[in-house]
Amino acid sequence: MKTTQPMSSSTRRALLYCPGALLGPLLLAVSAAGCSSVVEAFETTNNALNEQAGDPCVAQDEQDVQFGGWNVEETTIDDTPGECGPGVCVVTRFQGRVTCPEGQVEGGQGCFTPLGESVVVPVAAELEDHPAARGSFCSCRCDGPAGEGPFCGCPNDMHCEQLVADVTAGNLAGSYCVP
Repeated sequence: MKTTQPMSSSTRRALLYCPGALLGPLLLAVSAAGCSSVVEAFETTNNALNEQAGDPCVAQDEQDVQFGGWNVEETTIDDTPGECGPGVCVVTRFQGRVTCPEGQVEGGQGCFTPLGESVVVPVAAELEDHPAARGSFCSCRCDGPAGEGPFCGCPNDMHCEQLVADVTAGNLAGSYCVP
C-alpha cells in the first residue's frame, strides 16, 4: 500500500500503547503480568526499524518507465517490503526521480529505473535545496490516530513530524521520523 498527500507541518511526539499491539511483524498478546512483554517486543521492533531509519531508499514507483518523478509539494509513504526492512520509504520535499538527479527532457535517454530500463517520459531535475539524500529515506510511523499503532521511537538524528493527515490513508496516516 502506498499513500500520497500534500505536506503538513505540525509535529507530534511518539506514543506507545500497551494494551495488545501489532508491532511490526509481531502480533503480541499482553500477558496477565502487564505491559512488560509488549514493551520488550516494542524495543526489539523499534531497534530493527531504527537500524535503517534515515538510510536512502528508492520507492516502488521508480520501477515504472512511465513514472515522471515526485512532486516537491507531496509526501509519499511506500510500505512495499524492500530496502527499508520493517519500515517504510518516505519521499517528501523532493522533486524528480531519486534514480535520475539531473532529470531528462522529452525524448532523452539519461534516466533509468533501478532495474536499468530506460525511462520514457520527461523527468524534472532534483532541486539543489531538496536533494534525494534528504528527500527519500527509510522511516517508521512515530505517531498517528489513537489506537492505530504500532508507533516507533525516532533515532536521535531524526524527529517525529506529521506527514499524512488524511485518515482515509488507513494505517499509513500519521507522523514519521524525518531527518
